[in-house]
This record gives sequence, C-alpha cells and structure tokens, in this order.
Amino acid sequence: MSANNKTYVSPEIRRELLNEIYIEKIDDVLAEYTTLFRQHPLTRHDKELSGYYANLSLLIKNIRFGTVSYTQTEVDNYLRKAHAAKIRAEVFA
Repeated sequence: MSANNKTYVSPEIRRELLNEIYIEKIDDVLAEYTTLFRQHPLTRHDKELSGYYANLSLLIKNIRFGTVSYTQTEVDNYLRKAHAAKIRAEVFA
C-alpha cells in the first residue's frame, strides 16, 4: 500500500458539503441581524441593513434549491460586507 491514499469525493457531494457550510455561515449572520433588530428596533428601517437581510435570505434560498450557484469567494465577500454593515449599525445605534 502506498502512503498516498486519498479519499475520492464526487463533485456533487463536495458541492453539497460546501452548500451546507455556506448556509450555516449565512444563518449565523442572519441571527446576528435578528438580534440587532431586536435590541435596536430603529435599525430595521435602515435600507442597507434591510437590503442585506433580504439578500442573505434569498442567498440561502438559492443555495438550498440550487437555483443559482455561488463560489466560495462570492459568498465570503458578501458575508464580509453584510457583517461590516451590521457592525457599523451597532456603533451608530
């Protein structure tokens, strides 16, 4: 036996696993937004925050149903921007 034993993971299974990771990350940010909205009710009227919240919800839906395929970079960049917007809102709330 060689020391170079690697387990093959099909592209479909790999995509499914990545999608679960994406969904978990997005759910975490949505939970942070929900907490922010509860603690500071006026933030619900912030267009940037409500836009990110709606887009994150749509992102999860698209990932779950496979209607749109995203790269890891796309998801990470969007999550970073959404998280930064939430932090700015907390500072000014």
